[in-house]
Amino acid sequence: MLAACSSQSEVAELSPGVFGLTSHSASVAAAARLGVERARGHCAAQGLEFEVVRSAIGASDYQIAFRCPRPTPGWLTPPEQEANSPAFRVPGGLP
Repeated sequence: MLAACSSQSEVAELSPGVFGLTSHSASVAAAARLGVERARGHCAAQGLEFEVVRSAIGASDYQIAFRCPRPTPGWLTPPEQEANSPAFRVPGGLP
């Protein structure tokens, strides 16, 4: 079974707000999948988003550094339309 052939380090804070971990497996693809799942789960457990800062792939390991930013409120998400489009509206109105 794959779980018996793989391992992961604990999530560690590398610098303020940046976390990291290393995962090992029989294949690099499996190590990367496990590492991303663990990192994403760490952020999700806190109700936060997941953002990769950097990653590195070795012969049988995967290292990932990541952040857990707060979710962006929907009203801050950029609209699909161009700013000069008639469909573009700014809440509260701008001329």
